Parts: sequence; C-alpha cells; structure tokens
Amino acid sequence: MDFKKPAKIIIGLAILAGTLYYIGFESIVENFSKMDIIYLPAVLIFSLASIFINSLNLFLLGNLFQKLSVSKAFDFVFTSFAATMVTPGRLGQISIVYMLKKHGFELGEATALVFVDKAVTIFVLSVFGSMGILLLMPREFFLQVLALLTAGWTGGLFFFYSEFGRNIIKKFVLGKHQELFTGFKKSIDIIVAEKKALIKNIFLTFIRLNITALTEYALIISLGGSVDYILLLLISAVTQLLSFVPLTPNGLGIKEGGFSFLATLIGVPLGIAGTTIFTMTILNYFYSAVYTAFFIQKTHFSKIGAD
Repeated sequence: MDFKKPAKIIIGLAILAGTLYYIGFESIVENFSKMDIIYLPAVLIFSLASIFINSLNLFLLGNLFQKLSVSKAFDFVFTSFAATMVTPGRLGQISIVYMLKKHGFELGEATALVFVDKAVTIFVLSVFGSMGILLLMPREFFLQVLALLTAGWTGGLFFFYSEFGRNIIKKFVLGKHQELFTGFKKSIDIIVAEKKALIKNIFLTFIRLNITALTEYALIISLGGSVDYILLLLISAVTQLLSFVPLTPNGLGIKEGGFSFLATLIGVPLGIAGTTIFTMTILNYFYSAVYTAFFIQKTHFSKIGAD
C-alpha cells in the first residue's frame, strides 16, 4: 500500500489545523460574521475569472498544435482544477495531459503545453515573489531564496530540456508513464519559436496574479481591513509559489499559513488575514465540489444517451 498520498493529506490537514489554532477559530468566525456582503459578488467573479484566464492560456498555446475551443479548454482546466484540489502537489494537473491526448493531441505536445504553462506561471510568480521577499524579509533570507530559485530554474531547464535530463526523469520518475516525453522536445521548440504566443501567455499570467490579489483585496476590505494593493500583490505571488511545494494537496495548509504570516507584515490583522485566505480555500473547494457533481451528472447522462 502506498502511504505517501494519505501522509501528504494528513500533513496538509495538520498544518491547516495548526494555522487555524494559531489564528483562533473564534476570531475567524467573528470576522466572517462581520463580512460586508456587498463585496461578495466581486469575490465570486474574480475567483472564477482566475480559472477562465488559465483556460485562455491553454487555448492560446493549444492552438499552436490542434484546434481547441475556449469552452473545451475551460472544461479541461476546470476538471484539472477539481482534481488538483484533492491530490498531492500539482499531480491533478497531469490529468490535463490525458484530456488533451483524448482530444487529439500527441502526448509530447500535451506534456509540453502543461510544462510551458506552469513554467511561465512559476516565472511570473518568482519575479514578483522575489520582490516581496526583498521588501519584507531580511536581506540574507532574500539571497537564500534567490539562490534556491536560481538552482530550481537551472535544474528544471536541465531535466526537462536536455536529452540526458529527460532520460533521468523517464527512468527514475515516470517509469511506465515515460511515453509522456515522446515528442516533448520538438513540441517545446515549436512553442518557444512562437514568441507572440509566449508573450501573451506571460501577460495573461500576470493578469491572473492580479485577479487573485484583487480577490484577496476585496475580502480584506469586506472584513473591515485595509492594505496596500502592490504589497498584497507581492505576497500573493509568494503564497502561490508556496502552493507548488509538493508536500500537501494543492499546498493545503502551506498557503494558508504563509499568507496569514506575510499579510501581517504588511499591516493586515492576523484574524482578517486568516479569514481572507480560509474563505478563498473554502471557495476553491466549493467550486471543485460543484464542478465534480456537474461532471458526474454529465457523464451519467452521456452513458444513458449512449445506451
């Protein structure tokens, strides 16, 4: 039996419980009860818009290889989003590769699309997250993070772009799933050659970062707090970077604790910071549950129609 997946869920729940205990459950409930619901429509629209922007990125890059509609890209991204909420690290996002393959993409093309999209996301988050760490944390800590990010980017480029690195991943990481890299290098070259598509992807990712920050900003204001938007944008980038740590499902617990701590450094009261990030987590799981129910119902009726 593989104990890694349940262990990661337990770790995530433990970190989440520790964060909740530190902030105070009563404080979160009290702040939530005082929320000004006039901001709720903006929060809901912004949080859904973030997923839609991600769909546009897939649509943009996907059409370099195959015809892909915005609605189909949205379907793929939302399905992957729902899976990601309950799987360790970003494992759920691999499901997009198989959905793209079923749609007619080669495995190498689908893998390259996911890799480039995530690489661009991490790049944008790294740039703005580094600024946040530089402004808010000691210089020594910033240099350590910068060194870690540099090492991570260097290692990532080596393992995914060089033939030797990809062979190591095929043998020791992917195992029976090593067909994911068939045609990967060629597909990467095609995407990299399309400079306009890459620039649009970077721009949309920056917009998505702002939309997430705007969601957090609206929540903080609705709870009676105030915050500098630029600083919030920077710590939002750091928080999203933390969610890529493959320790818990979708960074569960890590991003809640990270955001709550960082928000206090820019003047947001701990109770409001905690209520903000926990509300966003609840919204994400709510969207995931609703879409999963919709997907199951759609699949069920499709089978009935086929019979």
